[in-house]
Amino acid sequence: MATNIRPVMCPNCGAQIKKTGYCSACHMHINVLRKAYNTSDYYFNIGLDKAKARDLSGAIESLNQSLRYNKKNIMTRNLLGLIYYEMGEVVMALSHWVMSVNYQNSNNLASKYLKLLRQDPAQLEGVDQIAKKFNMALGYAESSDYDLAIIQIKAILGSNPHFVKGYLLLALLYIQVNNYEKARTTLRMVLKIDKANPLAIHYLHEMGDTDENIIQMRNESVENDGLFEDAY
Repeated sequence: MATNIRPVMCPNCGAQIKKTGYCSACHMHINVLRKAYNTSDYYFNIGLDKAKARDLSGAIESLNQSLRYNKKNIMTRNLLGLIYYEMGEVVMALSHWVMSVNYQNSNNLASKYLKLLRQDPAQLEGVDQIAKKFNMALGYAESSDYDLAIIQIKAILGSNPHFVKGYLLLALLYIQVNNYEKARTTLRMVLKIDKANPLAIHYLHEMGDTDENIIQMRNESVENDGLFEDAY
């Protein structure tokens, strides 16, 4: 009695795997691909743990490493989108979610995220304005027009209160005008969103804060809001 054996398909391109173990289209060996995909999942899990602990910068680093081993890792792209969205970078979030849907258009959480964004056209329309205002603020800063730069950045943060890059630039501007108290207050906002942000910690060290002070500041600022619990 003949039995139907389902052919093994390549996880990289979808073509059939030959008896030799090599893909008939992309010519990658199935064992190499499986090892790469397992490594990608390993870095995803590290990134997820860091995201749950509010170490968003560290999570991004691990998740980018995950994509180096598997650019089609849907869970990695979706989580990266969530992290960038939480850090106020909507364009980066959109790019990862769109790529995720392109790789897998059914049963994909990215479709839900994109649908929710489309239901808020005001937010999408404001993305370009934020980018223009941020570049304008950078121009003022480079010209040493610190007061104008501060006004511009505050306007951005008023409409995008999680924009980490905006807080970092604002803190740097306050340092330039020797207003260290406002710089520290601004950096606390960064650490509330991303508790191990390397630039925020660097700026605090530059102002003379000790590691003990920074650890205390991080513990006071971080909220365990379960942001990454529901979907993952």
